Parts: sequence; structure tokens; C-alpha cells
Amino acid sequence: NLADPVQVIAGQTTPLNAVLEAGGTISGQVLDQAQAGLYRIQVQIKDLANVNRASTLTDANGNYLVKGLPAGDYKVYFNAHYSNQNYISEWYADKDSFKNADIVAVTQGNTTQVNAELAPGSSISGTVTDGSANPIEFVEVYVYDSNGIGFGGVYTDSSGHYQVNGLPAGNYKVNFYPDELDNFAVEYLGMPG
Repeated sequence: NLADPVQVIAGQTTPLNAVLEAGGTISGQVLDQAQAGLYRIQVQIKDLANVNRASTLTDANGNYLVKGLPAGDYKVYFNAHYSNQNYISEWYADKDSFKNADIVAVTQGNTTQVNAELAPGSSISGTVTDGSANPIEFVEVYVYDSNGIGFGGVYTDSSGHYQVNGLPAGNYKVNFYPDELDNFAVEYLGMPG
């Protein structure tokens, strides 16, 4: 912590004033390939250590605005999994990982424009049942790629159905975590035995 210590004495008021500097802003629009705005895409602003510094959701037209950022370098992640729409999440500018993402410079009092166009994704869906073919509700279903990177999780509904959207083409591991662990075992599919 870089803050200076402040001594507080019992029964006294300690005066402490502060002068805040204007921050910078990142704004933009998230579109699909037909140039329509995408609603509820989570925009995450990360520092260069991959620590989340701010996030927001796009509006109905795909617009977003993040104010009050300290001047510095950032990377921007467009997370479509949060919206449960079938689009592939990406890093700016059209990159697949934090490591490969373009750096976005933010300066005090200025706005940096960062836009994205998300590609349609693929899905994995199915039904989770017990040994008697009865559907199981509230099973957590997680999808991971071959590098162990998660692509979101969902719960099964009352009919045992689940669907995980926004997947790029590839091979995945699907893990099933039942809510009632006393009654059912955790299941791992797509993993070597």
C-alpha cells in the first residue's frame, strides 16, 4: 500500500484533505459482424499485470464508457460470456489472449477510443440426468480448452438442460459439478482417463 499513515488520536478529529487528479477515459462500441451493437458485453480494463482495474457493460447499442482511470497502459477484454450471447470473447484488438492483446494508453483528462467486433461462437449443450433418466437441476457445467482456460459456466435448468455459448472452434473439456455432491459424483468429459 502506497498511502501515508494517518495518526488518529482518541477523542479528536484529524483533518485530512486530498486533491484528486482527473483520470482518463476509455470508451467505444462493441458490434457483431453485421455492425449491430451488442448488449451486455462485459468490458474489462486490466493493467499490465492482468489485474482488473474497472469494468462495465455495453448498453443496447453496444456503447460503453469507463471513466476515472489513472494515466497508464491497459489491456481491454470484451467478455461475451457474461451476456450469455453466442459470441466469442476477445482481447483488443481482435486478439485471443492477454499476452497478445494490444496495449491501450490512457492519458489524464483524455478519452481513448477502443472498439471491438465479435465473431459468432459455437455452443456445447445437453441434458444431465441421473441413472434413472431423471433430469438434475442446478448442476454446474464448466467448459475448458486444452490449455485449461475456462469459457464460462452455466447451471442446468429444471429439465437438466444446459448450453454454454461463445466457444471458438476447438476441443474442450466439460466438467459437471452437481449441487448434491452427497448423491452424485463429479463428472469430467473430454479428458483422458
